[in-house]
Amino acid sequence: MSTGATGGTALVGVALRGGGTLSVWADRLEAPGASYPMAEIAWAGLVNDPAAPAGAQPLPSVAWRTTSGQYASATPADPPQAWQVLEALFAQRPDLRIPLPPPGPSLGQPGVWGPPPPGSMPGYAYAPGYAPYGLAQQPDHNQTVMAGLSHLSIFFGALIVPLILWLVNRGKSPYAAQQSKQAFFFHLGVWIIDLVILIPGMIIYFTSFFSFMENMPTDPTQAPAFPVAAFTVFIIMYAIILVVQIIAIVFGVIGAVKAFQGKPFHYPLLGRV
Repeated sequence: MSTGATGGTALVGVALRGGGTLSVWADRLEAPGASYPMAEIAWAGLVNDPAAPAGAQPLPSVAWRTTSGQYASATPADPPQAWQVLEALFAQRPDLRIPLPPPGPSLGQPGVWGPPPPGSMPGYAYAPGYAPYGLAQQPDHNQTVMAGLSHLSIFFGALIVPLILWLVNRGKSPYAAQQSKQAFFFHLGVWIIDLVILIPGMIIYFTSFFSFMENMPTDPTQAPAFPVAAFTVFIIMYAIILVVQIIAIVFGVIGAVKAFQGKPFHYPLLGRV
């Protein structure tokens, strides 16, 4: 196994059963024949070796899924190194961290590292209460409801609701926390864009309007021309804000639908946030 800190050296690299290396880098996860950008990994955890023969005790595999739905797994030749790979990955992506069981034999005392009972087949399993991908890793109903509400808060409490749900679920409900965090920063971005458009537009409009009123003569026939340009800026400003709000609502609804289904959703430009 090779380890390093930064730059061109892998943080962790382990040999795989059947050949090849699985390595964690600062910006990517590399498996034989493929490279996965760290920012595009949506889930990672332990699963049973999918290539284990029927009836055999499976070894632990490292599995991951990308934001595009691509799923892959790899089985280290030395079983404990599956935990080392995941710890290195979680160090780079703390938002993906999930509780990992201590490694232990599949026969004997689960969760305690040591040899299996005499005469039994050596193997590895997970601590009680931990299930591989597809079971425990699927968010429960409460998490999906809270995640869906955080996206739908674009209609109500766009900043307060997802912020509260993020803070409440952080550290105990990873799916709800991640989706609420995404919703909060997206809604915050929309709010900032609205202000950037609104404030200069309002300044231009009211400056022109008050200037028009100040220069208004007592003789109505001598009235200056209405500041059409300023009024046009005002209309364009609100049109742009309306478009931004429509886009935000569309993404909010899409995010809510995905969240209620328990699927990961990432707003544009917020992939890793």
